[in-house]
Amino acid sequence: MSPGLAPCRYWAFISYSHADEAWAKCLHRSIEAWRVPRRLVGRPHRDGSIPHRLLPVFRDREELSTSAELGAVLNQALRESRYLIVICSPRAANSRWLQEEIRYFKSLGREDRVLALIVDGEPGPGPAQCFPAALRFKVDGQGNLLEAPVELIAADARAHADGRRDALLKLLAGMLGLGFDDLRQRERRRRLWQGLRNVAALAALMIAVVGAWGAFERYRREQALAAHIEKVYESGRKELLAGHDMRAAVYLAEAYRLGLDTPALRLMLGRAMAPLDAQLPLRIDTGGPVRRPLFSPDGTRLVAPVDVPLNTLAEAGDYVPQVDRAGIWDVASGERLAELQGLPKDPRLLRWLPDGRHLLVSGFDRGDSTYWTRADPNTGVWDSLTGQRLARLAGHAGLIGTPLDPEGRRVVLADLPQRNGAEVRHWRDARLAFRIAPDTHIRAASFSPDGQSIVTGDAQGRVRLWDARDGRTLRALPGRLPKGVTAATFCPRGTRLIAIGADGDLRVWNAASGHQELAFAADALGIIDLRFSDDGQRMLVIGRNGYKVWDLQRGLQHFDLPGALFGLATAELFDAGHSLITDQGDWWQVAGRHRQTVFEHSNARLSGLARSSDGSRLAIADWSGRIRQWKLPIHQLAEHAYAGRIIAAEWIAQSRQAVYAGDGGKLHLTAADGAHPVTVWHNGEAQVVSLAVDGDGRRLAAGDRAGQLRIWNLAQQQAVCEAASGADNLFRVAFVDAGRAVLSVAEHSADGLTETRVWNAADCSLRTTLVHACPVYELVLAPDRDSFMTACADGQTWLWDAHSLQQRLHHAPQTAALVRLGYAGNLPWLAIARQPQADAAWVDLRSGEVVDRMPVPPGDAAWEAVVRANGTWALATEAGRFYFKDGPQAEARLAGTLDDGVVGLVPLREQMLITLGYDGRVRVWDQARKQPIALIGAHENLIWDWALDPAGSALLTSGFDGALRLWNLPYERRDADAIRARVACRSGWSLHGDALQRAAADTAPACD
Repeated sequence: MSPGLAPCRYWAFISYSHADEAWAKCLHRSIEAWRVPRRLVGRPHRDGSIPHRLLPVFRDREELSTSAELGAVLNQALRESRYLIVICSPRAANSRWLQEEIRYFKSLGREDRVLALIVDGEPGPGPAQCFPAALRFKVDGQGNLLEAPVELIAADARAHADGRRDALLKLLAGMLGLGFDDLRQRERRRRLWQGLRNVAALAALMIAVVGAWGAFERYRREQALAAHIEKVYESGRKELLAGHDMRAAVYLAEAYRLGLDTPALRLMLGRAMAPLDAQLPLRIDTGGPVRRPLFSPDGTRLVAPVDVPLNTLAEAGDYVPQVDRAGIWDVASGERLAELQGLPKDPRLLRWLPDGRHLLVSGFDRGDSTYWTRADPNTGVWDSLTGQRLARLAGHAGLIGTPLDPEGRRVVLADLPQRNGAEVRHWRDARLAFRIAPDTHIRAASFSPDGQSIVTGDAQGRVRLWDARDGRTLRALPGRLPKGVTAATFCPRGTRLIAIGADGDLRVWNAASGHQELAFAADALGIIDLRFSDDGQRMLVIGRNGYKVWDLQRGLQHFDLPGALFGLATAELFDAGHSLITDQGDWWQVAGRHRQTVFEHSNARLSGLARSSDGSRLAIADWSGRIRQWKLPIHQLAEHAYAGRIIAAEWIAQSRQAVYAGDGGKLHLTAADGAHPVTVWHNGEAQVVSLAVDGDGRRLAAGDRAGQLRIWNLAQQQAVCEAASGADNLFRVAFVDAGRAVLSVAEHSADGLTETRVWNAADCSLRTTLVHACPVYELVLAPDRDSFMTACADGQTWLWDAHSLQQRLHHAPQTAALVRLGYAGNLPWLAIARQPQADAAWVDLRSGEVVDRMPVPPGDAAWEAVVRANGTWALATEAGRFYFKDGPQAEARLAGTLDDGVVGLVPLREQMLITLGYDGRVRVWDQARKQPIALIGAHENLIWDWALDPAGSALLTSGFDGALRLWNLPYERRDADAIRARVACRSGWSLHGDALQRAAADTAPACD
């Protein structure tokens, strides 16, 4: 029975139209007269045990035609009925009060207890429709009719359908929770037993034998099914932890289809289905191997260079890839708009001009060109609408960088056939604007982002800066690259110059001063390409030894992924350089080198990828010639980078915004979806160390290291009031008394004491001071904000009324140290570590009694704890071990060990737990199974603050790496059939038995 409903007095409530009263009377008599088969009596049932008879049954004696609402008697009878039986006919479909009875019964949370009996009409649409609307659609808890349809399985009493007897049995089977066939067989056996009493002994023996064998077979099948479900579930969990979302989705969808339905499975399905849901159903078939596709500036078209098919090259005895053509495709419809002919066989640079119509392509006329054997370098401009080449220029436009000026009129050409410097030409008429260093073999050149200067690198290893108006020398940069320069460019913002040597050396200079900032050997075998984050602060180096991500601001290497790469390898940086996608299909989070997703949509090896300029779409091509697209982002809701440490952060659920404190007293407010820019305002000169948002998300309280309290109006970003606490550090603030007051905990550095004060939120005037006998260590608000707790490190704990601010109780344990303070629901609890017993205890603060204990290994110490209202709890130790306990009588079990230790434990809905490690990683655990189920992501180092969305759908984290991240915690709500259909259409995998098989590239389904 649903919680909060009246006890069930009636087995069923018969709802009918007055015109069908004869049917109602007959049904009423039949149900109450029917005897439950003896072998079913006493069996467990969802409402207790099965009785001898299903009575009483309530039948409305008359249809209400004048009352404005159902009468009290009918309401009470509906609440006291286990099932609602609706007699369906065209008259019933139009009965207003029958509709009201159904809606009221469903609003009680008993939608699965509604049974239908068809006596006339048809179940389909039309004038003969027999099903009332309230029966055909879902109803919410307020009785509102929703648009979501309900799949109805009704008993049909009409002669050409089930007939009266079988229809009655179907209703009885539904009330007893039995299968119709099972109940019908029992009825037949009962009649046979009554008719064949003289042979009862033999019949009983035969039935016993058959029943025993059937039970054994059912048991064997159930055990085999349970083992299969467990195997595919475990395979899906492991694949998800490894980042293979598309594989995990196949396994987990199968477990879901077979009947497994747990909160952990729903969360894993939510993560596994994310890349499949983000994948667009449209597939572009180019007809040949694609290398390095490129979105147009407006993101509506895609240019895809297509290599000569591999079988053609094999027949010619030449295995060197070479471009045959390039198509222009509409990304929305997949239509080929144009085809570019006559491209260089080895195009190394492909750029859209600013007008979004023309394309610059630069490369070599031999498919095996290298830096040492370059032949016939040339550059051309093509019209993307007609596919015609408009210009052909001698020379190469470089491997990286910007060979075009910002207006798209001039192009700088290096590596000239005569190797006599570099040229700047107007591409439309090939007119020479000026020549640079005619006595030098310049290998690389690039315009600055503002178009004011040009950087060049030559064969002697020199890097120089030139005036882009007339070619005058501006500066020769210090230092040479010993093997010569192969590429030179500016970072996106133009503040730095980067040059690459033929031996893999890489140098970075300050563009304004010419000072060399960095010098390192990025890849001894040669660098293939460079990519930059949108803000220019991070640089991706793609070399023959793998991928590396560098912080240009601090000269630090954030990421290193070794691996042998070839000359066409590419990758993209996302999320301000915090995410990386390689053309091998791996989506990496740079922090912690965490692989979030592997794109495994086909049997063919991936050949290239492209990201739209606005970052909303990703295209991945493979060697079979197919290009698939994804909507971005896939997993993470939002990420904001800050050049410093983030000390405090708060999540505003009402407006889906995050507010955080940066260095120097700055406060930042940003939208969670990243659609709006970050707004910044100053709280003062001192560092803000604590933040709190009131219950309606309108005001912000900020405390800083100078002991200053300020309350802000978030919408206007104006200070409401401020007050000086007189302490050195106001390290904790919280709204209490329904937002009318602000609680602050301040520290006096001179004596190490703390002071807890309560301020009026309207004017920051002092309201009262809470008295403690020791320095306050922690402050925790109840979820309903009706109470709060304060505690000291020695375990002394106070419980306060949040409205009257009066002390409710004080607990002072002996020889105990505080581990964690919290609420299980709204019940206050305290976890303490007792010495020298080396265990942790859960104390109920209402009574002061120890509810449960958790042993801690010798040499270790309790560190974090989480307690739930159902009696389960989790404990983390200083050594990084954490334990789960299912209740006071259960045994504590080691769930895992995080080598770097646990920063915090965050309880997630329905027996799941989030661990925040000192390594910056965010993991989700299934507390029931005591195993990890998802690695959400990571910060580069320590996570300092976090906040969980009240609905449990997102987690906000901030850290010393200067990143504020909002992690999506999806909870799959679609049914098993919808999940199975999506997986079959988009995953490229299928399950055969317990093992996955990959669909062939030419037969991969694209059904949606």
